[in-house]
Amino acid sequence: QPIINTSTCIISQLYLHHQPPPTNKMNEMLLLTDQYNLDVVMVTGVKPKHSTEPTSEPMISLKGYQSYTNLDAGSHRGIAIYISNTIYHLVTEVSLNTTYEESIWLNIKLKGKDKLLLGCVYRNPSSTEQNNIKLFNLLQQIPEYDSTHTVIAGDFNYPEIEWTTWSTTKSEEHHSQKFIDACKDTYLHQHTTQPTRHRHGQNEIDYLPGLGISEHACMLFNVTPPPPPQDRPSQSIDTTRVTTLA
Repeated sequence: QPIINTSTCIISQLYLHHQPPPTNKMNEMLLLTDQYNLDVVMVTGVKPKHSTEPTSEPMISLKGYQSYTNLDAGSHRGIAIYISNTIYHLVTEVSLNTTYEESIWLNIKLKGKDKLLLGCVYRNPSSTEQNNIKLFNLLQQIPEYDSTHTVIAGDFNYPEIEWTTWSTTKSEEHHSQKFIDACKDTYLHQHTTQPTRHRHGQNEIDYLPGLGISEHACMLFNVTPPPPPQDRPSQSIDTTRVTTLA
């Protein structure tokens, strides 16, 4: 049956610097999928920062899941979306009109005519101005795509943004402000308002801990779309386009 409730986990930094993900780290990820019965796992940083050795899909395969990666696209850090075999038949790949460096987009069939656009995005902290503009343009395509629901997650590396106030510590011309403007222009909603990276000496983060010794927390959330229009009361307002930026 088409899914209505999807359990999703976003994991940052599968690799640490030169090292491939150790077996125990992959085992931790597998334990997470079992413990929380995850339908979707989105991962950023699947390639090491400073390594000449190529990363192949078998190295990061996850039992019970089909993987979608950008490893063959000349990516810098690499991202991956893992889809449970139980819902794999409901998923199709989406090609958006973009040359942005690090993003993967999938479509998941829901009940009736509803469908979920799922995106995993990584933005390098050293991203060029040109690449930043490509990201803004990418976000502006989202309302044009034929989906009833949208979830975007990943690692955007914008520590300057205070999401509780939708403001930045930088000037109005800074790319962090332009990112905020792009989110507002496309009616995206930010659900994660607290830092998701914990460094020594900082306050603890109220999220799942990172894999291994990673400073990046694992984000766990449920996607529960409203019922299709024919199942809703006639007086209800259709607010189906809900987007998560993690």
